[in-house]
Amino acid sequence: MKSSGLLIFYSIIQKSYRTKRREYERLQGIHHSIFTEFIKSQFGLCLIR
Repeated sequence: MKSSGLLIFYSIIQKSYRTKRREYERLQGIHHSIFTEFIKSQFGLCLIR
């Protein structure tokens, strides 16, 4: 009884974590591209390898 409850709880957490991580990665990707473009415009291409 207790173990099955933990499994259900774990699967719910994992599911919500996956969706949160997907959102986070999407935001990070957008932010990263903006950031790299900013660095390129500020310092030129010499710093970016």
